[in-house]
Amino acid sequence: GVVITIRDLTREQNLQEQLTRAQRLDSIGRLAGGVAHDFNNMLGVIMGFGELLGMSIREGKPSLDDLDEIMRAASMARDVTQKLLAVGRRQNTSPRPVDVNVSINGNAVLLAKVLGSGVQMQLVLPDDVGHARVDPSQLDQIILNLATNARDAMPDGGHLVIETRRVAAEEAVALSPGLPMGSYVQLTIRDTGEGMDEETTRHIFEPFYTTKEHGRGTGLGLASVYGIVEQARGRIWVESEVGEGASFYVLLPTAESPEAASRQDRPAAFPAARQVLIVEDEEPIRRLTARILTDSGYGVRTAKNLEEGLAMAREIDVLDLVVTDVVMPGGSGVQFIELLTAERGDLEVLFMSGYAKADLLGDNAGRNFIAKPFTPAAFVAKVREILAS
Repeated sequence: GVVITIRDLTREQNLQEQLTRAQRLDSIGRLAGGVAHDFNNMLGVIMGFGELLGMSIREGKPSLDDLDEIMRAASMARDVTQKLLAVGRRQNTSPRPVDVNVSINGNAVLLAKVLGSGVQMQLVLPDDVGHARVDPSQLDQIILNLATNARDAMPDGGHLVIETRRVAAEEAVALSPGLPMGSYVQLTIRDTGEGMDEETTRHIFEPFYTTKEHGRGTGLGLASVYGIVEQARGRIWVESEVGEGASFYVLLPTAESPEAASRQDRPAAFPAARQVLIVEDEEPIRRLTARILTDSGYGVRTAKNLEEGLAMAREIDVLDLVVTDVVMPGGSGVQFIELLTAERGDLEVLFMSGYAKADLLGDNAGRNFIAKPFTPAAFVAKVREILAS
């Protein structure tokens, strides 16, 4: 006899294609994140010394206007690096329980302005959706970027639907195999625009890939959304056909509703002449941070690596604060603090980096942290906050 076995491999092929695509995006994202980190260091120096220079120039001087243009350009460049960090899933985030429906309603007026009068917006927001665990500002970014993308796909006007719903664990895994088990909030943004062919949907989340004409976009909008969703441990995908519009689906893990908590402001006062040790391998940033703290009345010592930092710390009788980069040649800032703590006991520490806090600090993620690039005012405020505690 003859036995004929027929097996449908469609699901396996789809899963393999999703895996390959995810690996490709991950590789591109790592590259983008690394480039953004290096640019962040340079921008931190430009903006830091620029702000210090601005303090020394009197109001009304033409040179101050020139400096303002430099700072404005640097600020725009920083925005680009933030998008690159989002692509690489290396943004500094503060995830917390967020009511997705409240966030959408809070952005409704802005969305209406972005979409313009030619696009009708419909919100479908059931009461039982609940909270998602995500950085609130990044959720706003997801909504705004996807809505802007939909608007651009409808140059002659159209209809945009923003819909939310709660998805049980079994359905979530069926929708996107490989998701961690658990319930999710699904955000759907559907438009009646031009739609996309299969080739476009395959590359739509890749950095610098765009179907827009030259000068009408960086190609980072959807790529940054993809990075944000992945960093939040969610999933995003798109369904579209030419002439049939597009639907973007976002799954974000659910979270319990936060309990109301009262906040108590801490005083910003601090004793003068506190002793600070700065450990940073990049000389321009080392000079900048030392200059900022010296101008603010602190006693400052600097070191360019772990070995030099340990030697310097042994020369300081009273060490009030250690400011250290996280990623350095010859050992990390975390390793440096572990060695220093073994010698001196507990210390006040401020970690700084252009990478995301959680990715770098691991179990130390709760420690004090400031993201590069930062302004002199933000840096001093962070130091004062730590010492005031």
